[in-house]
Amino acid sequence: MALTVVLSGCSAMRVSTNEGDSAPVKVGVGDGSTSTPTAESGVGTIPPGMTEQTIDVGQSCPVPIAIAMDDEWSDSTGYDGYRLFERGSGALMTVNCYEDDDITPADSVRSAQDATFASAGSQLSTEKTGQVTGGEYWTFTGTLGPDDMRSIESTESVIYGVAAGVQVEGRQFKVTLEMVVKSGDQATAAVFATMLPTVRLADESLTPPPGLN
Repeated sequence: MALTVVLSGCSAMRVSTNEGDSAPVKVGVGDGSTSTPTAESGVGTIPPGMTEQTIDVGQSCPVPIAIAMDDEWSDSTGYDGYRLFERGSGALMTVNCYEDDDITPADSVRSAQDATFASAGSQLSTEKTGQVTGGEYWTFTGTLGPDDMRSIESTESVIYGVAAGVQVEGRQFKVTLEMVVKSGDQATAAVFATMLPTVRLADESLTPPPGLN
């Protein structure tokens, strides 16, 4: 099976598969976690109709990544360090984890802040930064302009996401999770708003941007 991938910075938003000579791509959602988030009230709470899922992005990523999802999400495809999920016909979630050349976790976060809304017409709406064991993170919401390669069908889209730098045994990794849908799909954007506060990295809950607690 050959993968055709359209890349945007650290995120690949479109993946198609063709029959070929490579091995099948491994499914990327693990069994629902049995652990219970222990963060502050409102952060990490699993919404009704969702279950916490561990995202398997391959052996190269030692950082546990989890998020609450409902059964409308399908695990599309991916490769080591990357996973793509789809919801309906127009919503995507990408998860990336790879070894990073930035010097510190804070540098990883700053580089993500500089790049995420750099395209024309893109704008940050809300954000929050914080720390996890071994690293730092940035949670955010915003708008992607139609020319951004992550936008859906070259249409203005909303994005909810996380970027983090985490050090594990002397190695530094960059983790990103981004959910994108057309700006007019307010129902799916509302689902994103309930999912973002459930993201956990390295078994720790993250504080979402203001208004999403």
